[in-house]
Parts: sequence; structure tokens; C-alpha cells
Amino acid sequence: MSIRKHELWIDLGAKGVGVVMRREIGYGTQLELGQQITVSVIDPELDEGHALLSMRRAVKDRGWDELQRIFAASEVVEVAPYDANRGGLLVELEGIRGFLPVSQLAAGHYPRVSGGR
Repeated sequence: MSIRKHELWIDLGAKGVGVVMRREIGYGTQLELGQQITVSVIDPELDEGHALLSMRRAVKDRGWDELQRIFAASEVVEVAPYDANRGGLLVELEGIRGFLPVSQLAAGHYPRVSGGR
């Protein structure tokens, strides 16, 4: 319905109107009027009568569904760490962040961080 500086107003059809606040849209997302998007409902009805929605939560919800499917199928996946600390590696898959402890890594994959051993 409307794209404003700090919010996105969405026509939910028979369910009414919803709003996605800027922080819930996701960094770098480009939107256009009339574009279909996927959202999750945070609050179905605020005091003002509209629903509070989140695009970021929708991405995570889909990510968890995909990770559950991968786990149930016993599939092996490859992930590249986006950061490391003394305890291990930080990874992300399908929008879900995870941690791989050093104890689970082969010696050649130990993180090298400043101040670490």
C-alpha cells in the first residue's frame, strides 16, 4: 500500500492492514509498490487496529524449516565461517547463525584470533 521512510504498509486483503517497521525489513532490501513479499505476524492486532509484521522473522522461519528438513534427511551441508573467536567458528546457513566449537574442528581448521592461543 505504502512505502515510507520508517515503515512499510501492507494490504492483507480480508485480514486488514499490516505494518512492517524499517528494522524488520532487512538490510539492503529494495521494495516497490505492488511487490509481493513474505512476512511473519509479530502481533495480529495492535491498539491502532493493524497487524505488526516482520520480513526478517519470515526469513528465519523459512530457514528453520529448511534446517529441520536437512536434519531429518541426514544431509551433509558445507558452511563457511563468517567469524571466529577463541572458542570456535561462527557460521550461518539459511539465515540461521550457529557456533562450531573448537573441540569439533580438525586441527587444521582451528581459528586464529588475536590474543588467542
